[in-house]
Amino acid sequence: MKAKVPQIFQLSFYKFIKNPWSLIFGIVFPIVWTIIVGELWGSSQVSDAKHISVMDFLFPAVIMMMILTFSLSSIPIVLTSDRINKRVKQLSLANVSKHQYLFGIALFNYCFFLAIFLVCWIIASSAFNLVDSYQMILTVLFWPVIIFSIHFLIAILISNFSKTNTTAVFATFVILYFLLLVSGATIPSYIFGDWFKYLQYLTPSGCGILIMTACANGLKQTTMFPAYLILAGYGGVLGYFALKFFSWE
Repeated sequence: MKAKVPQIFQLSFYKFIKNPWSLIFGIVFPIVWTIIVGELWGSSQVSDAKHISVMDFLFPAVIMMMILTFSLSSIPIVLTSDRINKRVKQLSLANVSKHQYLFGIALFNYCFFLAIFLVCWIIASSAFNLVDSYQMILTVLFWPVIIFSIHFLIAILISNFSKTNTTAVFATFVILYFLLLVSGATIPSYIFGDWFKYLQYLTPSGCGILIMTACANGLKQTTMFPAYLILAGYGGVLGYFALKFFSWE
């Protein structure tokens, strides 16, 4: 496995840099979006929590936007294309297992997410008053791994049921933009009031934002129990169906 995963990692990198849309949405857009959020709300305070700046409150949503970008915007299309064009068949003949294949793709995308995330974190901390508290540091080191993994499972499921590249592209962008809008990853949820929080509970992305926001800012964890439960349920169900129906050969 040690010899094969780096090869898949290298192949994923080659595919990434060849796609201009990946470069735009994977690198340029997250950085620009961090600057936009900082310019609009970076100097404000949350009205009912004077010690929390709006940037502290919104940065988990920026993280979620990056997670969705790297876990959903291209992975289902890559998996579907590899299957349709028989590349996975060639890999299987070369004694690459499906777990090595999936792990290599996930590892590349998470490492790239981590690199862009660090750039955005530096920008938010140095220019827009993001507080580097121990809660924030622990949150951004721990929770993105879990949340990225769950959305990677969604990417596998999309590819499993996509018979053509066109279907994969359509399904990917419908689900991606739905999650971006409903989760609160692009529009600050507090603008809409408390009712929007219940809408966030319906998606793993929304639950992820609620959990990261509470953990990063030291808010009460008792109110987050439904989000923890729902996120764990999504992980179990998606993991079962994603790996059960994954088409390898």
